[in-house]
Amino acid sequence: LFVFKEHALASGPVALELSEPMGHHPLRMSVGEGQDAVTVRLEPMALVSVTAKDARGRPLDGYVVWFTAPDGEETSSPLDRGQAWESGLTPGTYVVSVLPARYTVQESSTFLPQRVVVPERGRASVSFQALTAGATVKLVVPYHQDLNVALVPGGVAHPTKEEELGARMAPGLSAQWEEDALYFRHVPAGRATLMLTSDALPRFHVSDVAVPKEGTLVLTPRRDWKPQIG
Repeated sequence: LFVFKEHALASGPVALELSEPMGHHPLRMSVGEGQDAVTVRLEPMALVSVTAKDARGRPLDGYVVWFTAPDGEETSSPLDRGQAWESGLTPGTYVVSVLPARYTVQESSTFLPQRVVVPERGRASVSFQALTAGATVKLVVPYHQDLNVALVPGGVAHPTKEEELGARMAPGLSAQWEEDALYFRHVPAGRATLMLTSDALPRFHVSDVAVPKEGTLVLTPRRDWKPQIG
């Protein structure tokens, strides 16, 4: 129950706007002159449910679900016993990724990002099963906390400006830093797009690679940096 008091309203109808961004659609209505009370109902937004299991079919903990909008804006929700829920998303098509919540020296499960269409209301669901086949891609680059890396199976159109990077990198697989390199495991065979960006410098690298069906592909990118054009 929300109670609003206003003592200096103009004469005539008044426009009323209610917004509750945590799971309901905004409401706009007109309140007639002389009305001293009004009851409204906010319509709930869509609820998206996510389930994720490891290679043995067991529910996962210690992972986070990321929802990336077409403009690159991200929203996250932690997995709890293999399940996560998210409401309040603007209707549209999102890339949904499951990534480890924190760095670990142990090998983590790899999930292929998926796309989900979020409706205005109702429910949408997406399920993830950890990958078990595929090759290992070893990326030989020095570790740096400002370096962001994405390897996108199937390939994507190469970004040409900064605002395109978030959405293009979103379908990338998770990876692990080890002593000598960055490792992507269970990468599907075929074309993949490699992207590197630097938070410290306005530049990025993009190239396509051919991933084998199995084994290890070692990449040492020249990092022919391109300027980020706004």
